[in-house]
Amino acid sequence: MKNKSLIAMMFMTIFSFSLVGCNDQATQKSEPYIEDFTQVEFEKLMKYRDSYVGDNSAVINIVTGLPGNRYNPSFNLQTQKEPYEIAINYTVNDEEVDESYLNFWNDNNPEEVLENNAIILFSLISNVDLIEFDIDGIDSLSNHSYKYSREELESKYNLELADLSANEDSLDDFFKEKE
Repeated sequence: MKNKSLIAMMFMTIFSFSLVGCNDQATQKSEPYIEDFTQVEFEKLMKYRDSYVGDNSAVINIVTGLPGNRYNPSFNLQTQKEPYEIAINYTVNDEEVDESYLNFWNDNNPEEVLENNAIILFSLISNVDLIEFDIDGIDSLSNHSYKYSREELESKYNLELADLSANEDSLDDFFKEKE
């Protein structure tokens, strides 16, 4: 009987330490809030170059490295048939004050922020054709949904978006010239 109690206590102790270890690891990996493109770390995003729409991990890592990452971005991937699409939805975090969320979207031009996010996604994810962004819970914006196609943006900027991810400097230079 004592052996069973001792074994149970040892198991609980080991289990508790493993939970604490996992919790610390998750805290260390959290991304900083990115409010504008001067804070985007292109060198970190480059490791996702040539990703595919079906690579959930790559998509979420790219999205969390872009402006708006503070606002609970969730996504859906359409990978069954072409055109392949990513739909990203931004919502206010329960932990955040609603005012912070509203200020971010009202102080920035949502269309410009989201177009830039789409450009980065198109440059890094080789088979994505369409990207749609939805912003929830903002009454002061007339349009809550923004949709971009690879073809549309390549035509607008007269370039192959995949070429922007040729190296870290290509992306950085593009956004500096765009300002």
